[in-house]
Formats: sequence, structure tokens, C-alpha cells
Amino acid sequence: MRAVVFLLSASLLTLASLSPSAQSGDVRAAIEAANRKFEGAWNSKNAAAAVALYTANATVLPPNGPSATGSQALLEFWKAGLAGAPGPVTLTTTEVEAHGDTAHEVGAYVISTADGKVADKGKYIVIWKRDGGQWKLHRDMWSSDLPAAGM
Repeated sequence: MRAVVFLLSASLLTLASLSPSAQSGDVRAAIEAANRKFEGAWNSKNAAAAVALYTANATVLPPNGPSATGSQALLEFWKAGLAGAPGPVTLTTTEVEAHGDTAHEVGAYVISTADGKVADKGKYIVIWKRDGGQWKLHRDMWSSDLPAAGM
């Protein structure tokens, strides 16, 4: 009986060590590193580098426009979006929770103009997938905190 209780206790401790909070620290660091790469791609207006950070069947869900799914659609989306970007973007992660090969991130963004003024700011949520040993964006959704033009 003691052996059964011991094995059950050991199993529960093992499962607890695999909890989302135990995984999230390392995952958060990897996601924040990927966000620095995304910022670099944005700031250099390199759509291909941005798309390389997404899974092959990723979807972006932008505000005020249709979603785009798959590498080719994302490439077209980011080419158009980055061409019109007023200046650099800064991403700030506020929450990461990992669940095996999937994680979710909540964060905030600021897009600045070339002279440092805020062009847009808002929040985002991303579902990440571990793909080939790397964390990649799988579902990407964001919205502005600023009022829509004309409102």
C-alpha cells in the first residue's frame, strides 16, 4: 500500500512540475526573443523575415480587415502593411502561459513615427506553436487603443 501511495505522490509531483507555470519562464524568453526578431523585420520593412516567424498555416487577424492564412497570404499582408508602416514597433509581453507545444501570449504594442511620436498603440494576443524546435506565431490578433479614424 505504501508503494502505491508513494508512486501516486511521485506521479502528481511530476505532473505538477510540467504545469504551465513551470514551463512558461523558458517559453517566455523564447517568445520575447522571437518578438525582437519581429521588431527587426518590421523596422527594416522585411516582410519575408516577418513571415519566417510564423507557422506555415498561421493566420493573422488584423483589425478592420480580413484575416490572412498561410505563408503566401501572410507575405502579401506584411508586404502591404510594412510598406505603409510609419515607423518602428515595440512589443511588450505581459503574459505567457505554455501548454506543451502550444503557448499563448498577451502583450502591448506601440508604433512610433520617424520623429518618435506615437502613431498607434494597442494590445495583442498570439497563440504560439513549437515548430521544428522553435516557437512560431500561429494565430496573431491585435487591436488599437486609439479611436478609429472619423469616430
